[in-house]
Amino acid sequence: MRFFKAAVRIGGFLAGLVILLFLMNQIFSPRKWYPGGYIQDRNGRTAMLSCEEPETLDIINVGDSESDTSFSPLYVWQEEGYTSANIGCDGMTIPECHAVLKKMFRTQSPRVVLVESNLLYRSSVKKIMRSTVAEPLYDIFEGLRYHNLWKYCWKDRGSRLYFQGYLINEQISPYTGKEDYMDPTEETEDVDILNEFWLGRIRRLCIKNGAVPVLWSAPSPANYTMKKHNSLAGLSQKYGIDYFDCNLYLKEIGIDWAKDTLDSGDHLNCSGAEKTSLWLARKLKEDFTLTDHRTEESYAKAWDPVLERYQTMKEMMTGLHSENLPEEVRDFIQNGGDFHQPGF
Repeated sequence: MRFFKAAVRIGGFLAGLVILLFLMNQIFSPRKWYPGGYIQDRNGRTAMLSCEEPETLDIINVGDSESDTSFSPLYVWQEEGYTSANIGCDGMTIPECHAVLKKMFRTQSPRVVLVESNLLYRSSVKKIMRSTVAEPLYDIFEGLRYHNLWKYCWKDRGSRLYFQGYLINEQISPYTGKEDYMDPTEETEDVDILNEFWLGRIRRLCIKNGAVPVLWSAPSPANYTMKKHNSLAGLSQKYGIDYFDCNLYLKEIGIDWAKDTLDSGDHLNCSGAEKTSLWLARKLKEDFTLTDHRTEESYAKAWDPVLERYQTMKEMMTGLHSENLPEEVRDFIQNGGDFHQPGF
């Protein structure tokens, strides 16, 4: 009898907890908070997915900070008319990458999924295992991911405008190291077996949902070497994935390390990102059927106003880093900036 009563109490507690967690999903729904600029930084791009118009994206880009600083969807729209979103985040683990793509596929059917390769070389086993456990819980109980939104009861909304996931940085801090940092070698720097396992899962997830996975490496002398290239090229061949290493095509892309990096060769600034994005889009155009939507009224009506805001913000950000904004720019973003995505 005592066992039965204990079981009832435990069951009641768990049922109440589950109800509370589902209630949190409603209270902290990103669809309510993201358009107001209250979900930013690491969770910003994941929240953005919930507000994206369904079945409107041609290209998805995902990865860690190398990814989200190197791909500008609005510039791709301007030059080629393809619709895209940048859904990576700083320090993204590869199980987290799989989870955010799984979420994305519920509402989008992109032709191509770009996976920036730096996340294959980061994260300890402990972080990967923790992420493996946490991400399914965040998927079911979305409110847990955004639970700290209560802080905005007395805080201003954020001061970052994400343009389809891309955050404009116009600061210039030149790279002055070796120009030939991709010295030829047959040596390799192998990817950890756990990360390789998750890459295989991402490949299967993309193919299952009708998307072509493409592995790519952003221009970055701080992160890439020929040893890594050799390993990544081998992995791409093993899994039947196309691989574009931008570090081998710097002249073709037009990268100028005196102007196109915001932190001495680690990440690209807006100038470098636009050059890289255009090169990638045109490489994809050679291999895949992508549609130029600029002449389609519904797409142009949705995307062109956002492009205008993007161009205005670029001018305001000249020479600036998003983490160190003058008060007048912060005021514009918080009081006059538009955090909404393209609206159909």
